[in-house]
Amino acid sequence: MALIFGFFQGVLPLLGYGIGSLVQDCIQDFDHWIAFALPAIIGGKMMVERLRNTETETDEPGSLTLSLPKLVTQALATSIDALVIGIGFAFLEMNIFLSAGIIGIVTFFFAMLGLRLGKAIGAKVRKGVEVLGGLVLILIGLKIILEHAIA
Repeated sequence: MALIFGFFQGVLPLLGYGIGSLVQDCIQDFDHWIAFALPAIIGGKMMVERLRNTETETDEPGSLTLSLPKLVTQALATSIDALVIGIGFAFLEMNIFLSAGIIGIVTFFFAMLGLRLGKAIGAKVRKGVEVLGGLVLILIGLKIILEHAIA
């Protein structure tokens, strides 16, 4: 599971970077706003969705089984934000291979850790962690726009 999630999280920024590089010349006058808006929108969406979802989860720990096609679909679906971030990286002219490698490796290790911790404490902290993740993305977007304003 961790390998599949790490793979998609590492590969999709490369794809996004390629897309961003193709359109960079057309939008270079406002690319910093795009690099700000993409993580801010994704982060805001994460926070709103989690705060609106007040359902209690009834599945017992370990009761969910995933087939390989379902796992790949889930990994791809949760990596769409990595594609979008890759587009933003093209505008910032970052080293995409280093960035994508770090993203993939960190995702792998945190997925492994998440599997272990999820069994023990997942239901108790899930909502807070998702909101925190959304906030971090918004702060990344703000950092990008502030750096552009100062430069």
